[in-house]
Amino acid sequence: MVYSRSDLNNLARTGDSISTALRVLIIDDNPDDRALVMREICLEYLDLHVKQITEEQAFAAALQGGNFDLVITDSHLRWTDGLSVLRAVKARHPGVPVIMFTGTGNEELAVEAMQAGLDDYIRKTTRSAARLRTAVRSALERAEARQRAVRLEASLHTLLNRQGVGVFRLIETGACSRRTKHSSTCSAYPPYRRPSAWT
Repeated sequence: MVYSRSDLNNLARTGDSISTALRVLIIDDNPDDRALVMREICLEYLDLHVKQITEEQAFAAALQGGNFDLVITDSHLRWTDGLSVLRAVKARHPGVPVIMFTGTGNEELAVEAMQAGLDDYIRKTTRSAARLRTAVRSALERAEARQRAVRLEASLHTLLNRQGVGVFRLIETGACSRRTKHSSTCSAYPPYRRPSAWT
């Protein structure tokens, strides 16, 4: 978990050990836009580690290394586009949030990117720079919540298997989507029918 300044104020009273480093890939051809992104994020995060990506080889190396918590990309780059960046990041690091901060996009691009897993889409305007801080914080919080849910489900699954408890989950069609090793197979039962009052 990466903590912002306001998080640190709340956590300081508890004496917990916390990590404040935020590792960000900023992918943009324009050095002024990269500087703007860094300036805005520095206002929220104390320990910011930024890797500026301006070419395909550097992006490939960063993907290979995987040592980042967040990606902020433009939609149009000299060497690729934001959708390709998004898809490459999500293919290798599906839990890492990606934000598109762009001056050249449109609604169709935003919709396509959101369907591909984009965490937020922000148009570059004079007022949108401050919104970037909120988008970063929200994207990181959602990513942490997803990771926490996966960890909790795995812990529950392990616990239920140790206890010999059989549990299964039905999807809307009545098919079994997941089950513990102690649950009987779902296929022996007739398909689940949702009561008409639920539809």
